[in-house]
Amino acid sequence: MNTEIKQLDEAIQVAEKFWDEYNNKDKVNNCWSVFTGLLQLTQTCPALEAEKIDECFFSTKELAEKLSELNQKRYDFYQGNSKEITRLYNEVTKRLDEVNSRLIEIAHEIGVAVIPSIEKTQTSGGQGNQSSYRFIALPINKIEIRNINSDTNEENLSSSNIQYHIESTPKLPIWSRWLNDIDMKKYRLPMLLLTISPVLAMMIFVILFWISLSYDIPYHSITMVSLFTYSGIFCLCFHYLFSLINFNIALLPDWMLPLRLKAATLRYELHEPNNEHISTIRKLCVKVYTGKCSICSHRIYLQAKGVPFNKRIIGVCSNNPIEHRFSFDYTTLKGEKITR
Repeated sequence: MNTEIKQLDEAIQVAEKFWDEYNNKDKVNNCWSVFTGLLQLTQTCPALEAEKIDECFFSTKELAEKLSELNQKRYDFYQGNSKEITRLYNEVTKRLDEVNSRLIEIAHEIGVAVIPSIEKTQTSGGQGNQSSYRFIALPINKIEIRNINSDTNEENLSSSNIQYHIESTPKLPIWSRWLNDIDMKKYRLPMLLLTISPVLAMMIFVILFWISLSYDIPYHSITMVSLFTYSGIFCLCFHYLFSLINFNIALLPDWMLPLRLKAATLRYELHEPNNEHISTIRKLCVKVYTGKCSICSHRIYLQAKGVPFNKRIIGVCSNNPIEHRFSFDYTTLKGEKITR
C-alpha cells in the first residue's frame, strides 16, 4: 500500500470516529451530507481498491445522487442544481474548519498523522466547466503524534468522572464576530478599557451628581442619563467580560452565538509559564467544549451557575440536567460529579 492510499485510509478512520461521536444539534444540517456523502463514495470507490488515488473523485452528478439519498430527497432533487450543492459544500467546509481541533485530537487518539477534508476542483472540457469533488487526507503539520494515556480514555473513567474535549472553534455571527481570535498583544489595552468602561461611566456619573449637589452647578440631564443607561446596558449584555477578566474564561450569552450552538466559551489563551513575553495573555478565542456523560452517555453542555459576575462553569447532562452535573476544568479537560 503506497503512502497516499495509507493516508487516505487513515483519514477515513478519523472521519468515521468523528462522525460517530459528533452529537451537536447541527448534525442534522444538510451541509454535513456533502462530507458524509463523499466519505461513503470514497469508501466504495473501485479506484481506491485498485490503489489509483488520482481517479478517486466524483462528478457533480454522482454527488447529487448521493445527497438525494442521504437527505431523503427525490432522486433528481439536486440534479442540475449545482448552486445548491456549491452552497452546501461552502457551508460544510466552514464547519470542518471549526471542528479542526477535534479532528486533530481524534487523529492523536488513534495514532495517525492526517485529518480528513474535502476538495472541489474545476475542469474545463468540451462540455464547459465541470466540477469534481473528492475526499482527501490533510497531513498534520508540526504536531507530534502521541498516544492518549489510558487514564484519560472515556471508557476507563468511572461514573463520577468525565473527559471533556474541544469540539469546535466556531465563527460567531456578524454582530459578535469581533470577539473571534483577538490578538491580545495588539488589543490588550482596548479590551481592558472596554471591560472597565461601565465602572468608569458610573464613577463619572457619581462625580457629576455630587458636584451638582455640592456646588449648585447645573448638569446636563442627557449626559447623566446616557452614562447611567450605558452602564446598565453594558452590565446586562456584556457582563461575561467581568468573569473573563477574573477567571480567564466565561460563557457567552445565547444572543452572541449561532443558532446551532447551545453553549460556547470565551477564554484567554495564555503563554507558557516562564515565557519571555511580558504579557501572559496571548489571545482571546471562542471554543466549544463538550463531553459524554459517564452515567447515561448523553451529551454534556456547559452552564454558568452562581451569582452574577461570579458564576462557576459546570457541565450539565442533556438527559438529566438536575442529577448529572460535573465540574469543568478547561486546563485538564476533566470533570468530577457534583454531589450538591
